Amino acid sequence: MVNTIFAKNWLGIQCSDDELRQIPYPKFETGLHVSLKGMQAGAVVGYFGSRLTLSVQKFALKRPSMKDFTAQQFLEKSCKTSRNFMFAGLIMSIPMFLAHGMGKSVDEEGYYDRAYRIRYNVCQLNVDRASLALGTVYGAMFVVKSRSFLLGFPKGVCWGTILAAAYNNFNKAQEMKETMNAD
Repeated sequence: MVNTIFAKNWLGIQCSDDELRQIPYPKFETGLHVSLKGMQAGAVVGYFGSRLTLSVQKFALKRPSMKDFTAQQFLEKSCKTSRNFMFAGLIMSIPMFLAHGMGKSVDEEGYYDRAYRIRYNVCQLNVDRASLALGTVYGAMFVVKSRSFLLGFPKGVCWGTILAAAYNNFNKAQEMKETMNAD
């Protein structure tokens, strides 16, 4: 369903404007993007939310059940929570995408416009690339350590999302600084 131009652009290979305008499945591309955003949001909320919750339970509330909780158990619990939230984000994003399209009466041209703008949004592509790349790396690392790929993947998605957003913000700040110095 995804054509080669989409894949080339997503991988960072330079495409011409004419190539980028060839969007055979705009609704699918937009839905794929929205689903990935749901996964990223779920992974980030699950990972850091679970760490905050576990820390409060162990250190502030001094719960007896948390007394012997090791760093390894802490990591595993936060990764499992991140995985569950990531899947919840994916599952929730699909009906939200479909309901938004129906509620706002988005037609093929509307989906084409959205898919076209996503293809040109380099910052968003950076976040998507980094989250999936780091997700794959962390997943592979967890497999090597005799754990599940699905425990490491959400952690990588979380960190890839955050690091790419920081990278994008740094680049934008540099551009603004250069613009201000040029004036």
